[in-house]
Amino acid sequence: MQAGAVIEAWLQRECGGVRDALRDATRVDSWLSSGPLDPGVRIGIRDGVFRIGNAAAEAHPIIGEGISMALQSASLLCAQLIAGRKTSTQPAAMWQRAVQRGYEAQWRSQFMPRLRLAALFASVAMRPTLSAAMMSVVKRWPRLLTLAARRAGKVQAPATASGDAAMPPFPSARSCIVTAGIARNP
Repeated sequence: MQAGAVIEAWLQRECGGVRDALRDATRVDSWLSSGPLDPGVRIGIRDGVFRIGNAAAEAHPIIGEGISMALQSASLLCAQLIAGRKTSTQPAAMWQRAVQRGYEAQWRSQFMPRLRLAALFASVAMRPTLSAAMMSVVKRWPRLLTLAARRAGKVQAPATASGDAAMPPFPSARSCIVTAGIARNP
């Protein structure tokens, strides 16, 4: 059997929630990949690469933010690149460091609360006594989930390079190139 099929079978055997969720589902094709989770922040690496999505950080999937953070981080970086247009007299390395510092600061402001919330929920979920207590509290006060989502920044528009609350329209492909989780200034 392929690795993806083995993991799927194991999950369905060991996890009633997965089994129930997939009971009526049909996989259309073979699994493309499976691998370990690697939650953590990689945005501060100083190697001249602008990181977005999982290349910048990976949130624990318990909060379902992966794709959202990837798209929002790409948009935030593009906004930073556009706002920080290089002048002809400015050395490229200096410009790039300035854009990276601004992007990293905005990225951390935007995404660190979500990453912390994901880490907290994952930690609680792995402890049966704590998770049972949390489920009891959430069943009694379900609005706590909405409050936690708001506190983590999950239900608000991401900031732009200028600090505005609403995102600008996505820049054109000429404004920045985004591939495989890494964005480089053209």
